Amino acid sequence: MSKNYKRNLRIGFGVSLLILMITSVASFISIRSLLASADLVDHTNEVIIQLNSIEAGLRDAEAAQRGYLLTKDNEFLAPFAKAKQRTIDSQVAVKRLTADNDTQQKTADELKRLIDNRIRVMHNVVNIFDSSGIISKADIQLGKDFTDSIRLNIELMKSREQQLMIERTQRMNVFATYTPVLIVAGAIIALIIT
Repeated sequence: MSKNYKRNLRIGFGVSLLILMITSVASFISIRSLLASADLVDHTNEVIIQLNSIEAGLRDAEAAQRGYLLTKDNEFLAPFAKAKQRTIDSQVAVKRLTADNDTQQKTADELKRLIDNRIRVMHNVVNIFDSSGIISKADIQLGKDFTDSIRLNIELMKSREQQLMIERTQRMNVFATYTPVLIVAGAIIALIIT
């Protein structure tokens, strides 16, 4: 074999190996970014699920409170306590899940304050009803006002999370589109050179 042929073979093999290494590293980085984006999308879904759980817990607590006020049957107080605890647990989860977002953290703090006040008002209404047998329209209105504020805060947080979801999904789709192209193109170029 001639020296030029061996030299060209070594150069071709070296370039092919270099391209293969570059595409392998690029593919690795791209796949890691794709997985990270997918995790962020899952994270956003979890925040929204917990926000929905807060709403459901409050609805259940309010329904149990109404049942108790209408019937004075203590059986309604057990679901009230469970719903209250589920609401608190979900609020704690939202606070933990949004730790990386200062804006959401501030809203989560406000949400906690509103939930605590709503639960306090529900307890007060039950206690007043137990002691006097009546409830005031002002107490009911105060509870409704807190519930309305809670819903507004939850909708605001959901809206922000949905915007994050759109951005994260777009980023994930970019990586999902370019990763296979990068792998195939690198393999084809390496094969052609080889």
